[in-house]
Amino acid sequence: MSIGTINLSVFTRSAVRCGVSDYSRYLHAELERFPEIESIRIVDAPADVVRAGALSALEHYHADKQRFRELGAKMNALGANLAHIQFQYFFFGGVAPHKNHTAAFLSAIRLPTVMTVHEIALPKPQTPLSHRLLLQSVNRSIFLNPALSHLIVHTEQDRQRLERIGVPHNKISVFLHGIPAPQPLPNPDAVRKEMGLEGRRVLTLFGFLSNKKGHAFAINALEGLPEDVVLLFAGGQHPDDHTDYVPNLRRLVSQLHLENRVRFMDYVPEEQIPSIMSITDIALAPYTETSGSGSLALLMAYGLPIVASPIPPHQQIEHEAKGCLSLLPKLSSDCLRDHISSLLNSPTRLSSLHDSALAYAETHSYQHMAEETLALYQQLLKNRFSF
Repeated sequence: MSIGTINLSVFTRSAVRCGVSDYSRYLHAELERFPEIESIRIVDAPADVVRAGALSALEHYHADKQRFRELGAKMNALGANLAHIQFQYFFFGGVAPHKNHTAAFLSAIRLPTVMTVHEIALPKPQTPLSHRLLLQSVNRSIFLNPALSHLIVHTEQDRQRLERIGVPHNKISVFLHGIPAPQPLPNPDAVRKEMGLEGRRVLTLFGFLSNKKGHAFAINALEGLPEDVVLLFAGGQHPDDHTDYVPNLRRLVSQLHLENRVRFMDYVPEEQIPSIMSITDIALAPYTETSGSGSLALLMAYGLPIVASPIPPHQQIEHEAKGCLSLLPKLSSDCLRDHISSLLNSPTRLSSLHDSALAYAETHSYQHMAEETLALYQQLLKNRFSF
């Protein structure tokens, strides 16, 4: 049965630069290469719906709910025959029940709908029972919503989390995070000179500064490494982060007297990314949590040797392509320090990690993920018209 061409309506963030914005841009560029995709139209996630505090959220609750209903209706009004939602809680107001309006948004959509889940909020061990129940209620209202035809995640761990919430196994697809094509690298010596890093060995933790990325482990590890080793935090505070996470990192650097060896670079524009990649000797990913990382994907695109925490998503990548990550035996500053020190003294191991990362990047390109995504679109539309 022919389903004709696909006109796609996508809910994502494009006006504010973030990982999902970049992800959507890379994916859409590949999808548009297929003749089956006639159009991709964007409904932009609003950047002003994250309310500061419960009182403000309650004050704006009904207006925000109506706003998301209207955005959901807009998804239908773009001439689309399929909807795709890029999901993060803050795109819909936040995590708490009085802030999150995903259900209101979904209630207005009248199209077969795919949701890519970039984030699944889970309670911490110390979370009170009342808060656990509220979070469970929010997650069920989102991920079990009958408007959703299918959900995409980027790790097997997230598939399992959705299944524990109650999503049927056959309603979830695991597409490993796409790797973008790298840009040409500049002369690293020139970049080092421009940045005042001549004669230095560079460790880079790339991407927005988030408490899930383990920056403190990297700072503490640096203290015991040779003086010529410097640490770059190549990213700024996330636009949705209103915590004191970044000031606390700066305080830790000051307490350890590492101001001359740790550089906070703020947001790195796309045209500057090759410069950072060109001077990085070892990339760090001591993450405590990830649902598939665009930052990690970029590091692999450039074939950087990566030291990573042994969390399940990283183990999944290593299982897919053995040798493309250098996994820590456990996540601690001491382990990270010892691992970095060993790699800095092993050019052969660094070269092997470089080659393996490039091989993984070629296999798991955005082109490949777009092919998987298109096949899913076609199956959903075929199912719709077979009734």
